[in-house]
Amino acid sequence: GFGGSQIVDATHFAKRIIFPYGPKMVFLRAGGNDLWSGKSPEQVFAEFKEFVTKVHSKLPETEIAFISLCPSVARWKQAEKEKALNTLVQEYTRQTPRVKYIETYSMSLDADGQPRPELFVADKLHFNAEGYKLLADKVRGNIQKQDGFLSHFSKDRRGSFGTPNRFRRTFEPDVDHELWVIHRPPADEGCIRLTSIIEAIDGNLRGAGLACHTITG
Repeated sequence: GFGGSQIVDATHFAKRIIFPYGPKMVFLRAGGNDLWSGKSPEQVFAEFKEFVTKVHSKLPETEIAFISLCPSVARWKQAEKEKALNTLVQEYTRQTPRVKYIETYSMSLDADGQPRPELFVADKLHFNAEGYKLLADKVRGNIQKQDGFLSHFSKDRRGSFGTPNRFRRTFEPDVDHELWVIHRPPADEGCIRLTSIIEAIDGNLRGAGLACHTITG
Protein backbone atom coordinates (compact mmCIF):
# COMPACT_ATOMS: atom_id res chain seq x y z
CA GLY A 1 0.00 0.00 0.00
CA PHE A 2 0.97 3.65 -0.27
CA GLY A 3 -0.18 7.07 0.83
CA GLY A 4 -1.35 9.79 -1.50
CA SER A 5 -2.90 7.31 -3.91
CA GLN A 6 -5.15 8.25 -6.81
CA ILE A 7 -7.75 6.24 -8.71
CA VAL A 8 -5.27 5.50 -11.49
CA ASP A 9 -3.08 3.74 -8.91
CA ALA A 10 -5.93 1.43 -7.91
CA THR A 11 -6.49 0.68 -11.59
CA HIS A 12 -2.82 0.02 -12.27
CA PHE A 13 -2.42 -2.34 -9.32
CA ALA A 14 -5.77 -4.12 -9.71
CA LYS A 15 -4.04 -7.26 -10.95
CA ARG A 16 -2.15 -7.39 -7.66
CA ILE A 17 -4.62 -6.07 -5.09
CA ILE A 18 -7.98 -7.22 -6.47
CA PHE A 19 -7.91 -9.92 -9.14
CA PRO A 20 -6.13 -12.67 -7.17
CA TYR A 21 -8.88 -12.64 -4.54
CA GLY A 22 -12.01 -12.68 -6.66
CA PRO A 23 -13.91 -10.27 -4.40
CA LYS A 24 -17.68 -10.09 -4.45
CA MET A 25 -17.52 -6.39 -3.59
CA VAL A 26 -14.94 -3.64 -3.94
CA PHE A 27 -15.37 -0.40 -2.00
CA LEU A 28 -13.47 2.60 -3.34
CA ARG A 29 -13.06 5.88 -1.52
CA ALA A 30 -10.73 7.91 -3.70
CA GLY A 31 -10.58 10.98 -5.89
CA GLY A 32 -9.70 13.67 -3.38
CA ASN A 33 -5.97 13.43 -3.99
CA ASP A 34 -6.68 13.42 -7.71
CA LEU A 35 -8.57 16.71 -7.53
CA TRP A 36 -5.96 18.24 -5.23
CA SER A 37 -3.26 17.40 -7.78
CA GLY A 38 -5.04 19.64 -10.30
CA LYS A 39 -7.22 17.19 -12.20
CA SER A 40 -10.73 18.25 -13.13
CA PRO A 41 -13.81 16.38 -11.85
CA GLU A 42 -14.40 15.19 -15.43
CA GLN A 43 -10.89 13.73 -15.68
CA VAL A 44 -11.18 11.97 -12.33
CA PHE A 45 -14.59 10.62 -13.34
CA ALA A 46 -13.11 9.25 -16.56
CA GLU A 47 -10.41 7.53 -14.53
CA PHE A 48 -13.04 6.03 -12.22
CA LYS A 49 -14.81 4.58 -15.26
CA GLU A 50 -11.50 3.10 -16.38
CA PHE A 51 -11.19 1.47 -12.94
CA VAL A 52 -14.67 -0.01 -13.28
CA THR A 53 -13.92 -1.27 -16.77
CA LYS A 54 -10.72 -2.94 -15.66
CA VAL A 55 -12.28 -4.63 -12.65
CA HIS A 56 -15.29 -5.86 -14.61
CA SER A 57 -13.10 -7.10 -17.46
CA LYS A 58 -11.77 -9.77 -15.11
CA LEU A 59 -14.54 -9.91 -12.50
CA PRO A 60 -17.81 -9.16 -14.32
CA GLU A 61 -20.02 -10.12 -11.36
CA THR A 62 -18.15 -8.10 -8.73
CA GLU A 63 -20.05 -5.14 -7.32
CA ILE A 64 -18.12 -1.88 -7.06
CA ALA A 65 -19.21 0.72 -4.52
CA PHE A 66 -17.93 4.29 -4.74
CA ILE A 67 -17.88 5.98 -1.34
CA SER A 68 -18.47 9.63 -2.17
CA LEU A 69 -16.12 12.42 -1.21
CA CYS A 70 -16.98 14.78 1.63
CA PRO A 71 -15.35 18.13 2.39
CA SER A 72 -12.53 18.62 4.88
CA VAL A 73 -11.27 21.75 6.59
CA ALA A 74 -7.85 21.54 4.92
CA ARG A 75 -9.25 21.14 1.40
CA TRP A 76 -12.42 23.19 1.72
CA LYS A 77 -11.57 25.13 -1.42
CA GLN A 78 -12.08 22.01 -3.54
CA ALA A 79 -15.48 21.19 -2.04
CA GLU A 80 -17.37 22.19 -5.19
CA LYS A 81 -15.12 19.97 -7.29
CA GLU A 82 -15.75 17.09 -4.90
CA LYS A 83 -19.49 17.66 -5.21
CA ALA A 84 -19.19 17.74 -9.00
CA LEU A 85 -17.27 14.46 -9.04
CA ASN A 86 -19.82 12.87 -6.72
CA THR A 87 -22.64 13.92 -9.05
CA LEU A 88 -20.91 12.50 -12.12
CA VAL A 89 -20.31 9.17 -10.38
CA GLN A 90 -23.83 9.02 -8.95
CA GLU A 91 -25.41 9.52 -12.37
CA TYR A 92 -23.10 6.89 -13.82
CA THR A 93 -24.05 4.32 -11.19
CA ARG A 94 -27.72 4.76 -12.05
CA GLN A 95 -26.99 3.55 -15.55
CA THR A 96 -24.28 0.98 -14.92
CA PRO A 97 -24.92 -2.53 -13.59
CA ARG A 98 -22.98 -3.69 -10.52
CA VAL A 99 -21.76 -0.19 -9.67
CA LYS A 100 -23.28 1.68 -6.73
CA TYR A 101 -22.87 5.02 -5.02
CA ILE A 102 -22.70 5.64 -1.26
CA GLU A 103 -23.58 9.22 -0.31
CA THR A 104 -21.41 10.84 2.38
CA TYR A 105 -20.94 14.45 1.19
CA SER A 106 -22.91 16.23 3.91
CA MET A 107 -21.65 13.94 6.66
CA SER A 108 -18.75 16.25 7.53
CA LEU A 109 -20.74 19.51 7.39
CA ASP A 110 -22.53 21.45 10.11
CA ALA A 111 -25.94 23.13 9.92
CA ASP A 112 -24.38 26.10 8.13
CA GLY A 113 -22.78 23.91 5.48
CA GLN A 114 -19.25 24.30 6.85
CA PRO A 115 -16.77 21.50 7.68
CA ARG A 116 -16.90 20.31 11.28
CA PRO A 117 -13.37 20.65 12.75
CA GLU A 118 -14.19 18.25 15.59
CA LEU A 119 -14.34 15.37 13.10
CA PHE A 120 -10.72 15.75 11.95
CA VAL A 121 -7.25 15.10 13.32
CA ALA A 122 -4.64 17.85 13.54
CA ASP A 123 -3.97 17.94 9.79
CA LYS A 124 -7.64 18.92 9.28
CA LEU A 125 -7.77 16.50 6.35
CA HIS A 126 -8.15 12.99 7.77
CA PHE A 127 -10.97 11.95 10.03
CA ASN A 128 -10.49 11.24 13.71
CA ALA A 129 -12.28 8.35 15.42
CA GLU A 130 -15.56 10.23 15.56
CA GLY A 131 -15.38 11.11 11.88
CA TYR A 132 -14.67 7.53 10.90
CA LYS A 133 -17.52 6.33 13.09
CA LEU A 134 -19.87 8.46 10.98
CA LEU A 135 -18.30 7.02 7.83
CA ALA A 136 -18.75 3.50 9.17
CA ASP A 137 -22.43 4.17 9.74
CA LYS A 138 -22.79 5.22 6.09
CA VAL A 139 -20.90 2.22 4.72
CA ARG A 140 -22.06 -0.56 7.02
CA GLY A 141 -25.43 -1.15 5.42
CA ASN A 142 -23.87 -1.70 2.01
CA ILE A 143 -21.63 -4.61 3.00
CA GLN A 144 -22.88 -7.92 1.73
CA LYS A 145 -22.86 -10.92 4.03
CA GLN A 146 -21.04 -13.64 2.20
CA ASP A 147 -22.17 -17.24 2.45
CA GLY A 148 -23.32 -16.78 6.03
CA PHE A 149 -19.82 -16.29 7.40
CA LEU A 150 -19.15 -13.60 9.93
CA SER A 151 -16.73 -10.76 10.21
CA HIS A 152 -15.93 -9.25 13.55
CA PHE A 153 -13.88 -6.24 14.62
CA SER A 154 -12.60 -5.72 18.12
CA LYS A 155 -12.28 -2.28 19.66
CA ASP A 156 -8.50 -2.41 19.97
CA ARG A 157 -8.28 -1.71 16.20
CA ARG A 158 -7.35 -5.25 15.26
CA GLY A 159 -9.75 -7.13 13.01
CA SER A 160 -10.51 -10.83 13.00
CA PHE A 161 -12.32 -12.82 10.35
CA GLY A 162 -13.73 -16.30 9.99
CA THR A 163 -16.55 -18.40 11.35
CA PRO A 164 -17.39 -18.60 15.06
CA ASN A 165 -16.24 -22.18 15.50
CA ARG A 166 -13.37 -22.29 13.04
CA PHE A 167 -10.20 -20.31 12.72
CA ARG A 168 -9.75 -16.57 12.73
CA ARG A 169 -7.17 -14.31 11.17
CA THR A 170 -6.14 -10.91 12.40
CA PHE A 171 -4.75 -7.82 10.79
CA GLU A 172 -3.20 -4.52 11.80
CA PRO A 173 -4.99 -1.58 10.18
CA ASP A 174 -3.07 0.69 7.87
CA VAL A 175 -3.99 4.36 7.93
CA ASP A 176 -3.15 5.97 4.62
CA HIS A 177 -5.01 4.18 1.85
CA GLU A 178 -8.29 4.36 0.07
CA LEU A 179 -9.45 1.02 -1.30
CA TRP A 180 -10.63 -1.98 0.64
CA VAL A 181 -11.63 -5.40 -0.58
CA ILE A 182 -13.73 -8.13 0.99
CA HIS A 183 -12.77 -11.50 -0.40
CA ARG A 184 -13.01 -15.20 0.23
CA PRO A 185 -9.86 -16.98 -0.97
CA PRO A 186 -10.77 -20.51 -2.15
CA ALA A 187 -8.00 -22.13 -0.14
CA ASP A 188 -9.29 -20.72 3.11
CA GLU A 189 -12.48 -22.79 3.28
CA GLY A 190 -14.81 -20.01 4.15
CA CYS A 191 -12.60 -17.52 5.91
CA ILE A 192 -13.60 -14.02 4.85
CA ARG A 193 -10.55 -11.81 4.82
CA LEU A 194 -10.52 -8.06 4.57
CA THR A 195 -7.47 -6.42 3.10
CA SER A 196 -6.02 -3.12 4.28
CA ILE A 197 -8.95 -1.74 6.17
CA ILE A 198 -8.21 1.09 8.52
CA GLU A 199 -10.50 0.66 11.48
CA ALA A 200 -13.37 -1.53 12.46
CA ILE A 201 -16.74 -1.33 10.77
CA ASP A 202 -18.26 -2.02 14.19
CA GLY A 203 -17.61 1.38 15.66
CA ASN A 204 -14.13 2.39 14.49
CA LEU A 205 -13.88 2.26 10.70
CA ARG A 206 -11.10 4.61 9.75
CA GLY A 207 -11.74 4.43 6.07
CA ALA A 208 -10.74 2.22 3.32
CA GLY A 209 -7.27 1.28 2.26
CA LEU A 210 -5.41 -0.18 -0.63
CA ALA A 211 -5.16 -3.88 -0.41
CA CYS A 212 -3.06 -6.95 0.14
CA HIS A 213 0.12 -6.25 1.98
CA THR A 214 -1.29 -6.29 5.50
CA ILE A 215 -2.87 -9.74 5.32
CA THR A 216 -0.72 -12.76 4.72
CA GLY A 217 -1.04 -16.50 4.83
